[in-house]
Amino acid sequence: MITRPLLAIAILLAVACPILASARHAPSLLPGMPREVVSIRCDRLTAAEYDALAAEWRAYAEAHPRSGVAQVELGRTLRYAGAPADEVRAHFARALELDPRCPEALDAAASTFLGEWEPLADGAAGCYALGQRAVELAPDWAEPHFTLAPLAMVLGLYEEAQAHMAALIAKGGIPAPVLDYCYNMLVGAAPDAIIFTNGDNDTYGCHALQAARGLRPDVHVLNLSLLNQPQIETTLFARFGDRSPLSADERARLRDEFMANYVHDHKLYSTKVVEALAGKLAAGEWKGPVYLALTVAPWVVESCPLPRRLEGMLWRLVAEDGEAGDAGT
Repeated sequence: MITRPLLAIAILLAVACPILASARHAPSLLPGMPREVVSIRCDRLTAAEYDALAAEWRAYAEAHPRSGVAQVELGRTLRYAGAPADEVRAHFARALELDPRCPEALDAAASTFLGEWEPLADGAAGCYALGQRAVELAPDWAEPHFTLAPLAMVLGLYEEAQAHMAALIAKGGIPAPVLDYCYNMLVGAAPDAIIFTNGDNDTYGCHALQAARGLRPDVHVLNLSLLNQPQIETTLFARFGDRSPLSADERARLRDEFMANYVHDHKLYSTKVVEALAGKLAAGEWKGPVYLALTVAPWVVESCPLPRRLEGMLWRLVAEDGEAGDAGT
């Protein structure tokens, strides 16, 4: 049986592009505290470094038992060190209990809807409210918007999701080199393109540029991790209107196949979506340009039945073998 966490693979765990530091830091950190545990979208430490940082935060938390932010930082470190989800969640829950006005605690609790644990609020709406409270308390901090954007999509609030994406640029949450990379992806795509992306750094930047700068609104950016979450997938495909490349019935059949066969073929729903759209391209049933970001996981690329051609920062799927150029298959 496939559980909700498998279907809702957290975008926060999907790192796609060069590792770069964020421009803004957690608002509750104080002098004398251990260093901040940043998202792996910004920096990834070795296992030994995470273990050492966890020891530092555990010592600090023991010395300051009323510190909510210390519990959040300890939980985040343990998560990246590979601790069980329940252990991490317990620290997030303790942080919220200790200090319900701690922005980091509210943001961590909000993120539990998208993770591998039971949410620390009543469903997506409850977690969304926690994230919004974090923004109210720390209006210059970008981090909550990384969680609020997909939560808004879960709730079918696409315009609010776009506002959170735009806030990431306004609050310095996306480094300039990542924005440059995403800019090049968007401007290199043909009109009315579909781009399948892999993780945070090849997705948030594209959506943020579209929302904040009005860049290439004709391009549909479909993140593979988010497609695995049924409610988010519904919101993303609703934007196609009556020009959707896959109908609701077709997607429902793919979802049923995923649920029935994952144990045997280990093929995610999003991979089946790419395969189905490639099949429509090959059969001439879909004429629009379809791309894979260069960062898309190898198993997705390998499962695609079409050759591809490099166009700028993207692989374009081509329906005729003769169009593949030097890209190969």
